Amino acid sequence: MKQRNLSRNINVLCILLFGSMWAPSCSPRQEENKLSSSYEKKLINYKEGTLLFDEYSNTNNKVLTEFRKGEPDSRWYWISLEDLEGYIHYVKENAKKQQLENLGLRIYLGKYPLDYPKDKMANPDYAGYQTIFIVPTTQTTTSQNQNIKSLTSTSTSRNEDITTISGINAVNLAPPPKVPSEGMQ
Repeated sequence: MKQRNLSRNINVLCILLFGSMWAPSCSPRQEENKLSSSYEKKLINYKEGTLLFDEYSNTNNKVLTEFRKGEPDSRWYWISLEDLEGYIHYVKENAKKQQLENLGLRIYLGKYPLDYPKDKMANPDYAGYQTIFIVPTTQTTTSQNQNIKSLTSTSTSRNEDITTISGINAVNLAPPPKVPSEGMQ
């Protein structure tokens, strides 16, 4: 009887011991779940956004429209929260494997060539329009790492592009109406 109780106690002890080692690896670390509130000071209200949008529409986009012989270029882009959250998770996981820290995202302006592969765009009619794409970055103190560089040679930022983690270009752009400023919708 004593041996049976001893055996059961050892089994319970083993289960508790292995369970305590396994449980922390299953639950997210508290540090990883803690979100920074630094974004709060960068928030803008809709009126401020409208000011920025109208300024772009009346200056840069006006020049693009003249260059395109009256055909305005896209002025807004949409990406789902699920896609963005998934991409951020993808970047964090791959950066962790590469032991990269101080991560960020850089948003680049681009333009679809007329012969761009149709399956790489949300809509084949977007050929010839500008788009945005997002590339992960990390802060570096040296530019000697082969996996890190900037698409521009004159980058003044210490945030360098991570070339070993894919960027994302799955945004839906909106070819604009043929009026100078239709508003932010």
